[in-house]
Amino acid sequence: MGAFINGVPFERPETPEFGIIHLTPSYLKERKYDEFSKKFMGIRYLEVCTIEVIRVAIGEASCFYRKNQEVWDYKAAVIFAEMVGVQVEISDNHDVLVGTSFY
Repeated sequence: MGAFINGVPFERPETPEFGIIHLTPSYLKERKYDEFSKKFMGIRYLEVCTIEVIRVAIGEASCFYRKNQEVWDYKAAVIFAEMVGVQVEISDNHDVLVGTSFY
């Protein structure tokens, strides 16, 4: 069926691989995230998992990462992200990575 916004078919615009990252600032204290985040033009933190996933899905950000989320915090947004072709990785601990991968 595809993805729709307000009943209109949505096609994700091209987004730079290393544009804006949505990342919890406390993660920057961990070396692997620090090195990863330095590749991006900017870091944002909105504190609402679903909104941050949607920002990546609609092309306003390149990546989102958050640890230990509850399924209800991300599932609907992740379904939309997958529908528009964005890479999504969910760990067994419910760590959510959408967009540019650092693995």
